[in-house]
Formats: sequence, C-alpha cells, structure tokens
Amino acid sequence: MDTTEEPPMELVEIRRARLKEWFSDRMLPRNEKGYLSQLINGKVVFGGRVARRLEKDYRMPKGHLDGSQAAKEAQSFGDRIKQFRKESGITQQQLAAFVGVSASAVGNWENRPQETPKGDNLLKLAEAFGVDPTELLGQSWKGAQELAEEVRLLAAFRVLPKERQLIAVKLLEALQ
Repeated sequence: MDTTEEPPMELVEIRRARLKEWFSDRMLPRNEKGYLSQLINGKVVFGGRVARRLEKDYRMPKGHLDGSQAAKEAQSFGDRIKQFRKESGITQQQLAAFVGVSASAVGNWENRPQETPKGDNLLKLAEAFGVDPTELLGQSWKGAQELAEEVRLLAAFRVLPKERQLIAVKLLEALQ
C-alpha cells in the first residue's frame, strides 16, 4: 500500500478527467487496461508519481494530467507543437505541407529543444493550429507578445517587393 499523502480531491478529479479525455479516442493498452479503467472510473486514486509515469509511458506532455497553468508553462516549445498538432488531428507530414517545410523539420521542432521555427514558419504554425503565436511560445516567456508582433511585422515586410522594402526602410530611418 502506498503510504504517500493523497492529493486534494480537486486534483484527483482533474487527473481522472484528463486521463479519461486522453484515452477517449485511443485503445487502452491490454497490459494495463484493468488498472487504467480503475483510474479513469475513480476506483483508484493516483498521486503525482503515478501521473508522471503515465504521462511518460503514454507520451503525454509533462504535467498534462494535472491540467495546471504551471504545467502548461513548463512544457517545452516542442511539446506545445506536438500537443497542438495532435489536438488538431493532423500528422507531421500534413503540418509540414501547410507550413512549407519538410516533415523532418516538424519532427526536429517537436523533439529537439535547440530547433525552433523562424519568423514566418512560427506564424504559419500558429495559423495551422488557430492560435496566437504567443500561445505557441508559451505564456510565461518574457517578451513573447513583443516577439510575436516583431514576427508579424517582419512577415509583412518580407512579402513586399524589393523596391517597397527599400522605401519602408527609408521611412523608418526618417522616423528615428
């Protein structure tokens, strides 16, 4: 018997609901079907250690079962892309085609912390998921709103013909 302190009932209900939601469109694995059914149906209470194991074993974003804002903020950029992609029901290949990159680029964004999309691609990702770019970047990231605005301005600048870009630069220099 687990001698650790039981989590508050509110957290227990959140974890149960999030686990049920996660497996709503997935088959329960045969080797843990009985145990997961007990967790989902509230017959067994599970703490943080079990929640983290389930998240790891079933490739859920870190903190997913707790459903807390802190857990969402703790997610890596790649975890957020993967979560949005899965929630949208699209494959890496489909997302890659929409953004205009290779499927391996999407895989790198999701799995390598040092790989992040550049300006226009960030905007296309946000558009694909129907979210604001700051949501992809993470709410806790300082300057996320300012960066998103800079990305939008840069994207608008890049679609201008070369001669208009030069005019825009001269106008900005005159304003300084």
